[in-house]
This record gives sequence, C-alpha cells and structure tokens, in this order.
Amino acid sequence: MKIQSIIAVFCFLLFSAMGTVAQNTGTVEGTVIDQESGDTMPGVNVALVGTTKGAATDETGTYQITDIEPGTYTVKATYLGYATFESDPLTVEAGETVTLDISLEQTVWRGNEVVVSGSRRPEKLLESPTTIERVSLEDIEISGGSTFMSTLSNLKGVNFTNAGMNTQLISARGFNSSFNTRMLFLIDGRLATLGGTGLPQGNFLPSSKIDLKSIEVVLGPAAALYGPNSGSGVVNVTTKDPWDQSGVTVEARAGNQSLRDINYRIAGTVNESFGYKVTGQYMQAVDFKPQREDSLHFYQAAGTKPTAANTVFETDVVEDYDVGATKINGSLYYKLGGWKVSGTYGWSSTDQFSLTGNGRNRIEDWQVDYQTFQVSHTNWFAQVTRTGNKAGSYQLNQVVPAVQSMVNAGMSLDQIDIESIRESVAFVDDTEIYDSELQYNNQFGDLNLVAGLNYRNYLPESQGTYLEDGRGQDISRELFGGYAQLDYDVVPDKLQLVAAARVDANTDYDTQFSPKGSVVYTAVPGHNIRATYNRAFTTPTILQSHAYIPVPDLFAPGYSFLIGGNTEGYTIEDPSGNVVNTIDPTSPEEVNSMELGYKGAFGEKLFIDVVGYYSWYKNFIGTDVVADGINTIAYRNGQQVQVEGSALTALQTYINFGEAEVQGFDLGLNYYFNDRYSMNANMSTIKLVDFTNETTDAQLPLNTPPLKIKGGFTAKQLFDNDTFQDPFVNINGRWQDSYQFLSGYWNSNVLLDDDGDTSDKEELPSKFELDLSLGFDIMDTGLAFQASVNNIFDTEKVDQLGTPPMGRTFWVSLKYNFDGLRL
Repeated sequence: MKIQSIIAVFCFLLFSAMGTVAQNTGTVEGTVIDQESGDTMPGVNVALVGTTKGAATDETGTYQITDIEPGTYTVKATYLGYATFESDPLTVEAGETVTLDISLEQTVWRGNEVVVSGSRRPEKLLESPTTIERVSLEDIEISGGSTFMSTLSNLKGVNFTNAGMNTQLISARGFNSSFNTRMLFLIDGRLATLGGTGLPQGNFLPSSKIDLKSIEVVLGPAAALYGPNSGSGVVNVTTKDPWDQSGVTVEARAGNQSLRDINYRIAGTVNESFGYKVTGQYMQAVDFKPQREDSLHFYQAAGTKPTAANTVFETDVVEDYDVGATKINGSLYYKLGGWKVSGTYGWSSTDQFSLTGNGRNRIEDWQVDYQTFQVSHTNWFAQVTRTGNKAGSYQLNQVVPAVQSMVNAGMSLDQIDIESIRESVAFVDDTEIYDSELQYNNQFGDLNLVAGLNYRNYLPESQGTYLEDGRGQDISRELFGGYAQLDYDVVPDKLQLVAAARVDANTDYDTQFSPKGSVVYTAVPGHNIRATYNRAFTTPTILQSHAYIPVPDLFAPGYSFLIGGNTEGYTIEDPSGNVVNTIDPTSPEEVNSMELGYKGAFGEKLFIDVVGYYSWYKNFIGTDVVADGINTIAYRNGQQVQVEGSALTALQTYINFGEAEVQGFDLGLNYYFNDRYSMNANMSTIKLVDFTNETTDAQLPLNTPPLKIKGGFTAKQLFDNDTFQDPFVNINGRWQDSYQFLSGYWNSNVLLDDDGDTSDKEELPSKFELDLSLGFDIMDTGLAFQASVNNIFDTEKVDQLGTPPMGRTFWVSLKYNFDGLRL
C-alpha cells in the first residue's frame, strides 16, 4: 500500500507540475495547406523566428508548438518548392492556444525557389551563399531532349555534351575531358557513381524521368560538404515520394532514330502512414554513327592521319548502333510523426557508346543495381546504400587495330571473326560501393548548424580485364569523412557569415582538409552580394590508380601499348640506360577558388545572378604517354614495364601535370512577364590564365568553349479552350564558341579538312542549336500530348571531340495520369 501511495503522490505532483507549466506557457497550432489545391501538407517546417522552438506538420497537415513563453513572435513556415511564409507579429499569452492556419504558395519567381544542395538545408535561391542552378519539376516535364540529362543543357555555367541518343555529359568550370570525374553525382542523398571508373552514373541511373522532382547543380568546388571529387561541382537529383504525387502515370514516346520509349510510375499511400512507389522505363533507339570522312574513329596512333595502313573504321567492327535502357525502381515508405523511413531497390541495364581518353567503348547491357535504406526527420538524415554494377562493354580502340592488323595481313572483313575479338577485349566489372551518411541540422536562434559523417567502401573487381586486381593487388579503398557548417545572421536579414570544413581520411592517400567561408550581405531586401572561398580535392579514381589495359600489337607485331595506373611512380630511361624523366605517383588534385557574386530580384519580374571566380589548381591530374617503348622505356620498381609477349611497350599513365590558374564569369537573367510568359538568358566566359607543367611537355587545354551564350522562352496557358488545356511552348537555344580539345587520343589539332590539311583545323568550330517543345492537356481524360524537336537547323557539329555529329531529332509523346491511390 505504501508503494501505491507513493506512486499516487508522485503522479499527482507530476500532473500538477505539468498543469503549472501549461498555465505559464502558451501554444501555437494550426493547419498548413497548398494555396492552389487546398490540400493539406505534411512535412512542412514551422518555427518561431528567433527561438529554437518549432514543429513539422503531421500526416494531416497540422502542427503544434507548445511550451511557448508569453510574448510576441513571428511564425515562419518553409517547404521545398514553396515560397517561405512569415506571419505578422503574433501575441502568445500564458495558458492560451493561438490558432494560425497557413497557406503556402508554390514558387513562381526564381528568386523565391527553395534549394537544398548549396548548404544541405532548405534556403531560398536568392539567399544561398553558393552558385547553384535548379531544374524544377515543371522544367523537367516540358523539356525536350532524348533523356532527362538534356534538361541541364541550358543551365548557366554548365558545359553540356550531347554524345548520343542515350549519352549526355556535363562539366563545369573548365578542364573537361573524355573521362570527366570532377563532378559528384547524387540521387536522393546517395552516391551515384560507377565505382571502378569514378564516372557519374548519369543515364545509368535506375530512375524514370517522370519520377524526378528536381535537379540542382552546385557550380564550383563543394568538398566542404560533399567530400572528394566535387572539385567542379555537384549534381543532386531528387525524386518524388508518394505524398508528392500519388496515382498512375504512363508516358509513351516515339520519334526518329527509331526512338521507342515507355515510362511508368505507380505510387500510393495508406492512412497517410504507409507509402509505396514503383517506376520503370524501357527505351530503344538507333544512335548516330560517326562519319568515315571525318577521319576521327580509326583509332590509329594518336596524332596521325589515316593512311593506306589505317583503313578499318569504327563502323566496320560494330555489330549495330542500337542503344537504350531498361529500368525498374521500387520503394516502400513509413511515416511516424515527423519521422520518415524508406527502403528502395533499383536496377537498370543500359546500351550506349561512351567516350574514353583512348577512343570509345561500346556499352552493352551495363547493369547498375542498388539497395538503400533511409531515415529522415526535421533535424536528422541517415542512409546506407549498396551500389553494384556489372559491365557489359568492350574497347573499340582495341578491336579496330586488331582487325586492321588482320586486314593488313591479307584477310577481308568477311573472313575475320570480329565477335571473338570483341569478346577477348570485353570488360568485367563487378564493383560494389557501400555508401553511408549521418547528418544533423538545427537552428539555434540566428545560428544554423549542419554536421555529418560519411563512410564509403569501394570494392572493385575486374578479373584483370582493366584493373590490377588480376595481378595480385588489393585495390579496394575506404573513405571516412566528417563535416560541419555554421551560418550565423550577424545582423538579421542584413549580414550572414558561413563557415564550413570537412576532413576526409582515405586508405590510399593523405588526409584532406576542405574549408569553406562565405559572407552574404543584403544591401537592400532582395539584393544580396556574396563572397566565397572554397577548397576541394579530386582523388585519383580506382582506374587512375590501378589501371592495367594492355593493347598488344597495336601498331606493329611485338609493339604494344599499355594504359597503366600510377600508385608507385615510374622511371623513364633511354635505350642506353640513362634516366631522362621521373614520374612521381599520382596524388590528389587540389583546387582553391574565390567567388564574388550578386543575386537580385527586381520586384517579381527580373532575377539576376552574376558571379566571377578565380581558381588555383595544384597537382592537376591528367593522362599522357610518358614512354614510347623505343626511344624512351618505362621502369616501375626497377622492373621494365612490358606487356607479356611484346618486345616493345609504350606507356600511357595518369600524372600530376603541375599548376594552373583559371578565371571565369557567369551571368544569368530570368524575366517573368507574368505567370504565363517568361524568358531566360545566360552567358559564361572562362580563361586559362596560367599553366606550369612540371612533369612533361604535354599541353593542358581547358577543353571548354571560352564563351557560351544560352537563352529560352516559355509560354504557358497560351489560350483558353474547352478541349485543349494548359497549352505551352518552350524554346531554347545555345551557342558556344570554337575551342581547342585535347584529351588522350582525341586531338583537335589533327582534324582534317577535305584536302587532308590540318593547318586551319586547330579548334572545334563554333556551334548553335535551337530546340522546341510544345504540348497540352486533353480535358477530363488524364491525357497530355507533347512534341519536341531538337537541333531544329540540323547542325551537324559536335559539342566535344569523339562524339558523332548529332543531327535533328524529334519525338511525340502521350502521357496518361490518374490521380488517386490514397487510402
């Protein structure tokens, strides 16, 4: 009885204390809805400005902030894709509950767009201390192009390469190459990289275009928050969850180049707590073929012209130019209060052609699969992902010379078993990556904190087909990283300071420290000036560290060519044994960059974003032929580098060239006539200011047009019609200046004109393309029609050397959308 009495007294005191607290404090509660649709909105962050108190709306769209000291407060609500809401001053009395219902407006004006990639937390694009470009859901839906990567073509500061019907590549701020690993690719917070090569997954992503919610591109070094290999920037793709859009969507496309494409998405919710999603794609097309008269795809010795001994062309050895993709992705979600748990499985099989520094690879049935588990909250994010891939590809730069040697021996193409040659040089790639991250973010008055930990484990396996794992070496790699960012409003709504830093420990290289600092000054509301310093590292990829790709009998019997990694360095000697050069092991590339920018919104009409930057590169990573096997011979650890069975071996490897300085300028304008008509224009310039090569005599071109100009016009709701609703037209054009391109085998200095003369062909010519997309909804049917024409003027010029000229493409699509599946 005594125990029961004690418990009773304790409970009485507890409830009495709670009652006292409730009487001395107040509560703010309410419901948040979408202004246009009237739907309630779960997951909206609602906070009292200047305090640490806040709450997220639950599955019914309601929120409640309790234990508020009496006083006057401003309530702030934020949600991705919606304009930030701030209430009028609100008085809270002790023991009272104040009801404040909130209506959020979807973002129309660019300055009000909410982005997350710049600071890894929601913030207005106008207020972000980072140079960042965003592709909205609407932009994705009305874009043309053959894949979702085409939506990035008109972004400010982005260098876009259309390399095929199913191959699009992007880079930023110079030093583009045929094998670019300087931009980090993410989807829903997980690493989306091909483990062995270090290349972004891009169109290998197992995600359907109609499931994408937005794409954000951070321009410039971003290692302070994202880690290594983000020296040029970050591409962050976000997909929809079932609460963003439920129902069934099916889209069918057909066009020239035998394009056939079906995308589907099925998503639904149960009791606002459970959600599910299944998406997929099946695409087939015929890629553009390189032209023999362009004299580029013979894969003979770099820098030489086709001769009577070089007659076999790429198209002679490729079975077909069929490309495409098959994708499937499934997710389950569970919500509990402010927490969301999800698990996802994705798989894709891709056929395409890819550029390398040595020619091109034929990709056939390259499979990517991943499994990921994520937990998120207003203040927490955690994820664990396993990503695997199985390569299906072979090197055209090996097949063509092998067939050529047989032709030179007197055989005809019909007599050669080309399929066996393709199989003999096929890649095996069973690489796995385990990627995990834990992140915490919170607001403490005027101070925002973002902090996190990363762990990544790379487990490459090539069975010796292109890596040194077949030579008894352990080539696995682990990475441990930790980061933190603080941004503080020194003067609220006037002066913001941002400081961030990240430390990465790598099992193969020294510890890297990546700091970042920014100052954002609001001259007047809507007009921000920013100054930012960043440091980033590009760590040599597994391929760059451990490549082993022998090409026997490339130019003559007994004369081989080896593409080798560089973890131990090389000594280069002449035939007499004299040392003529020493190649140090490749170390991480470092870039330090300063930016000065301005973002301004002039009413709700004009948005301007301008930035100038200056970058210093150290230990720039590139590839070069360091020994020709005849006049110069390579040695590694005292042993001659020699392909088995060959008397002579030329060596191409990855080296640190030296130092470089780059300056650039980006200007972007967005003008909104009203909510129906808008236009955009941007210009980018870049210049290699200085380059010091401390290793070889090789050149280091920027491989980027020195000037790019882009623009577009969008018209929505062109006319009112009972049958055709929400008609739109979207026109985009891009022009780029001529430029020099040099990346391994590809060298614009040896381009040939019709007379075989190279004297006036040292640069790729300038290029202009115009694209058009239009469409409309068919009333009360759930159907939407769209048509697109890309490269309207059929400009057969290339964005990058090595790609075939892309002619005009066009397609039409019919999309069916059924809203619902909410139980």
